[in-house]
Amino acid sequence: MQTIPLPQNIKDEFQTFEALLNGSKEPPLHAIRTQAWGQLQELGIPGPKSEDYRNTPIGKKLSNTVSTNTKTESYWNEKTIKNSKGPNIKGYKIILINGRFDPDLSDAIPGDIGVEITPLNTALGSNQEWVEDFNKRFKGHGNEPFVLLNNAFLKNGYCLKIKEGAQIKDPFLIYHFTDEGGGSAVENCKNFIHAGASSKCAVFTFHYHHGAGNTLINYGEDIIVEANAHLDFLKIQDQTEELFSVDNTRVLQEKDSRFTIFTLSSHGSMIRNNLHIGLNDSGIESNMYGLYLLDGQAHVDHHTIVDHRMPHSVSNELYKGVIDDAAHGVFNGKIFVRKDAQKTNAFQSNKNILLSDDAVINTKPQLEIWADDVKCSHGCTTGQLDEEAQFYLQTRGLSKKSARAMLLFAFAVDVLEHISNTEVKSYLTEIIQKRLNPS
Repeated sequence: MQTIPLPQNIKDEFQTFEALLNGSKEPPLHAIRTQAWGQLQELGIPGPKSEDYRNTPIGKKLSNTVSTNTKTESYWNEKTIKNSKGPNIKGYKIILINGRFDPDLSDAIPGDIGVEITPLNTALGSNQEWVEDFNKRFKGHGNEPFVLLNNAFLKNGYCLKIKEGAQIKDPFLIYHFTDEGGGSAVENCKNFIHAGASSKCAVFTFHYHHGAGNTLINYGEDIIVEANAHLDFLKIQDQTEELFSVDNTRVLQEKDSRFTIFTLSSHGSMIRNNLHIGLNDSGIESNMYGLYLLDGQAHVDHHTIVDHRMPHSVSNELYKGVIDDAAHGVFNGKIFVRKDAQKTNAFQSNKNILLSDDAVINTKPQLEIWADDVKCSHGCTTGQLDEEAQFYLQTRGLSKKSARAMLLFAFAVDVLEHISNTEVKSYLTEIIQKRLNPS
């Protein structure tokens, strides 16, 4: 990876962060921070010639972020959060403001459902061994610069523990509210989710940002899905055109587990979604679905890695994009099938529609196989709206605008078939309809 040195504003941020830790520098957690910071300084951040980031100039944008270290009051409070347009979905609401878990604004979690959720800074003080174990189990996931950056600033976020055998009916609704109030170059938020053996749960995340987008919001989710556990995870990136973020979701699955992730991206000045799933045993099912609906100057980049390490597992991956105006979409999907991963079924597909001459899509599906008894496929398509189909609908009485919206909706909506929660499916359907058929 070709990189450039860390911007000075990030170095200044870390010095300030270190100074504020005071008595929180005890091992082993501070060792995680300092090791990550050392690796990050050596590695640098992705430059214009970095293969994985060559279509997303994130280093240049990061160098222009603010770094005043002036602590001002956040835009977000009980009133502004209540006035924000959120989904009407039944579930347990968890509120984070600039990465900090706010228990007063969040729902109280019943003690008898088999779930424990705590602010990360609390877990760092009371359960360091648990966080350290997570860090060790993800050692094999490589040195992604923004994971290192998140680990270097390890403090804000949440820990969600789903106990063995727990069957959670209602989803956890994680609301991330961010703004420029901290005056920082980077706001870091690191979240840990542990689905115990034979448990079942769903986690939905929503992102709201207020401000000019001069701060990088650096999210990280480390997720472990133990044997025979089922976990659904949704990321909704819809609420703001100014969002500048990187999201690293790293997943480890154990025997007979099932993990499904769905990502909707419809706004953002620059969003990078990294997804890395490791299938550690047999009988595993991994499902990855994504939809990006981009217009204006939006830039959304999806990079996925699926690593089949053992036999008799399945992965399904489908990402679709509708890109208009001067928006830019990127999809780079990698599937690895290791030598021991015989009887693997792995499928990957990326499909795109470009609606203007200035719209851009860079797509690169990749498949590397070392086993000889597998069923694998990958591919991508890029095209324009079917004019004959649109004309046919117009001859049946639809306006050109309505015919266009109907065709685009039919292209996009099938990704939602894989979402089981009817309330969130209705919410996403409404988002798609409004985006593809604006009034």
